[in-house]
Amino acid sequence: MDRTLRGLAAGLIGSVVMNIWNLLSFYTLNLADKRFIDWSSTLVFGRMATSFSEIMLSLIFQVVWSSFFGVIFALLIPTITSQAYIIKGAVFGFLLSFIFYIVPMLFRVPFLAEATVGTVITEMVGGTIWGITTAVVLAYLSKYNRLVNG
Repeated sequence: MDRTLRGLAAGLIGSVVMNIWNLLSFYTLNLADKRFIDWSSTLVFGRMATSFSEIMLSLIFQVVWSSFFGVIFALLIPTITSQAYIIKGAVFGFLLSFIFYIVPMLFRVPFLAEATVGTVITEMVGGTIWGITTAVVLAYLSKYNRLVNG
């Protein structure tokens, strides 16, 4: 498995863990008032998803989008070295979350331009969880790849 596929797989797993946190925060903790699915559906459909098929499509887009950033992280690691990769993953995920908040505000995307403190905390923690999970899975897949391929 090459670096791009390892990054894609790591980003996908990180996205699943991040979405679990986000849904837990939304439905159980009542901390967030928006889900990552809501962000995706607003950007894809221009509104909140209203049907099961729209929700599933929004989730797929969100997971694929997050997986793509796993590829970017995997390609950056050789440049910035893999030492302290968990911290670098956490910072990368946190910064992505921050950037994703700035863009809707700059373009005044309805529904996404405003957020509660609980939603911001949830999504920053979610981005950090994504970054840590992606970094750990990427390290594991890289180690496994070295063992298998010599």
